[in-house]
Amino acid sequence: MIWYFGDGSPVEVGNVVTHAYTQYGTFNVVCVAVDGCSTDSSTAQVIVQPNSIDESQLQNLSIYPNPAVGLVHLEIPTGVSNNSRLQLISLEGQVLRSWKLGISDGGETMIIDINDLAKGVYLLKLSSDQDGYVARLILE
Repeated sequence: MIWYFGDGSPVEVGNVVTHAYTQYGTFNVVCVAVDGCSTDSSTAQVIVQPNSIDESQLQNLSIYPNPAVGLVHLEIPTGVSNNSRLQLISLEGQVLRSWKLGISDGGETMIIDINDLAKGVYLLKLSSDQDGYVARLILE
């Protein structure tokens, strides 16, 4: 198979390839399969955009147990405002759950039921008027 990634990079050849885009944008990826005298191609559009998660904030939330099964305890940092929102986000960026928190000062523990989620890695994002916190959650 011959792969064209739509960003001006050299073509790649192989059944399974990886590609790292160096810029944000929308790209048309074309895969061409050659079998003797016949060819077939498939095109897919790829959108590369910045991740809104600040990786430096990943240590600011306390989640236990992590890796987890069943229930997760999340310690809300002290100083979190009453207008905070907690989101459970897939690695693809899809918000799976969202809670508006009615906490006055943080420093509390929230219990989240994760029994219906598939095994994998997720993000918990806590956003307040002043700060944002993010933590990885691993489900087994």
